[in-house]
Amino acid sequence: MRLQTRAVVHILLASIVAILVAGCAHIAAPWAKRPEGDVERQRQQWNQLVAYRKPADLAALVTDDVQLITPSGVVSGKKNLARSYAGVLQKRPDLVQIFTPERVERNPKWKFAAERGHWSESWQEQGEDTELRGSYYALWKLKDGQWRLYSQTVMPLSCTGARYCKSLE
Repeated sequence: MRLQTRAVVHILLASIVAILVAGCAHIAAPWAKRPEGDVERQRQQWNQLVAYRKPADLAALVTDDVQLITPSGVVSGKKNLARSYAGVLQKRPDLVQIFTPERVERNPKWKFAAERGHWSESWQEQGEDTELRGSYYALWKLKDGQWRLYSQTVMPLSCTGARYCKSLE
C-alpha cells in the first residue's frame, strides 16, 4: 500500500510541475523573445509612416544616435532623420518606399537584431518615372522593451529613370 501511495504522490507532483512549467512558458525576459516578429512589425510600421507621410513619427522607431547610410550621404541622429525624410517627402510627394525584410538574426545577450532584405522606392522626377531597387542591412537595438533602428545601410542595385540615374554617375 505504501508503494502505491508513493507512486500516486510522484505522479501528482510531476503533474503539478508540468502544469506550472506549461503555465509559465509564455513568460520570458524581453530580450529572450524572438525579435523577428517585433522587428518585422517595426519595419511594417516604418513603411506605413512613410506611406502616410508622417516623417516625424519615424523618430519613435529609432535610437537617439541612429545612422542611415546611403550612397548620397549619411544621416546621423533622430532629429536629422525626421528632417531628412520630411525634405525627401516634400521634394517627392509621390514617393513610394518599401523595405521588405528577408532575414532577421539576433544576439540575445547583446540585445541586438540584424535585418537584411530588399527595398524599392519610386517617384516622378521631372515628369519621368524613377525607380531605385536594392539591398539593405539594418541593425536593431532592444531599448526600453522595444526594438529600435540603430543603423541602416542602403545599397542601390538598379536605377530606372534616365535623368535621375544619370545625375548619380
